[in-house]
Amino acid sequence: MANLIQVGDDSIAFDAVRQRSFWDTVELATGAHTAGSYSDLFNATSSKTLINSNISENSRLPSQWSAIIYRVRIVTGVNTQESIADAHLVNSNFVFQFWTNDTDLRIESPVYDFPAGVGTWAFEAQAGTATDDVVTSNGVPSLTSTQALESFGQIALDNGTTILGRISAPDAVTLGSAVNVRVHLDCQLFRPVS
Repeated sequence: MANLIQVGDDSIAFDAVRQRSFWDTVELATGAHTAGSYSDLFNATSSKTLINSNISENSRLPSQWSAIIYRVRIVTGVNTQESIADAHLVNSNFVFQFWTNDTDLRIESPVYDFPAGVGTWAFEAQAGTATDDVVTSNGVPSLTSTQALESFGQIALDNGTTILGRISAPDAVTLGSAVNVRVHLDCQLFRPVS
């Protein structure tokens, strides 16, 4: 298949192979999200702190590395008890798309289909108070709940390939509070011998 890294091919030599996860976060604001509205990921990371993104160059994985994305996970985070319902609205009513080289749509599916497999699930610091932190996740906090992409569906990224994630609302949705959406790309990285 085109654009696949043939790891077992003896003609390709690597001086490093690593597993690494990359993430980026967007905030879906309080209020109405009209049908077709969207927020992009991985393309404006330079102003974000490490907790929100570990992509050092906009729209690209680290230079000199190629990668195979073998799993995509999405965390929906809220910080009050009342906003748990908003996290569920995002999981159920928003779609995630992943593009390479601006025009090649590689993944498209509802957010709900990408369980995070990490974090605390519907934890409330103190029941009955609206101001205490609440952490919720898409799916149960176990990586066994997150399936890897099938081998024929894994996404190979050559060094320099551009990437773009998008969270969109196909239908109008109104959020009562802001929801942070963090997308994780679990990768196997390869640095060819130069």
